[in-house]
Amino acid sequence: MERPIDYALAIRDLARRHNALFRDSIPPLIASENIMSPLAMEMLLTDFGFRYAEGLPHHRYYQGNFFVDQVEDMVTELAKKVFGSKQADPRPISGTNANTSVLYGLTQPGDTITTPPRLREGGAHKRSQVRRCWPQGGPQPCQLSLRC
Repeated sequence: MERPIDYALAIRDLARRHNALFRDSIPPLIASENIMSPLAMEMLLTDFGFRYAEGLPHHRYYQGNFFVDQVEDMVTELAKKVFGSKQADPRPISGTNANTSVLYGLTQPGDTITTPPRLREGGAHKRSQVRRCWPQGGPQPCQLSLRC
């Protein structure tokens, strides 16, 4: 390839093929690796996708979030209705924080849980809260130590 546009077009083609692979197969069940809906992708391409909106709605650290605040209010209300909850927070978080939130939300200090082994030393974010639970010999429950 000689022209920069040729590289850009080749990269776009690879991205489309990548999306088609996941769209046409079983979608990944890891939230950070899932496929966005066309409407969500459209919103990401607007200025919303590039706007700092740190803080809570109507109490931001940066100016210019009038519409962002309205959208976040609407999304929060929708999430509460969809999930039948009194509280919701639509702000994106990392996989580590999401896993920890679920762990703390569904367990109590001293609860016993079972986790799979790490694969080739990967996936540490899913295991940072527990001790190794699968010694040689197969799965066994381990004691979970939660610190609040």
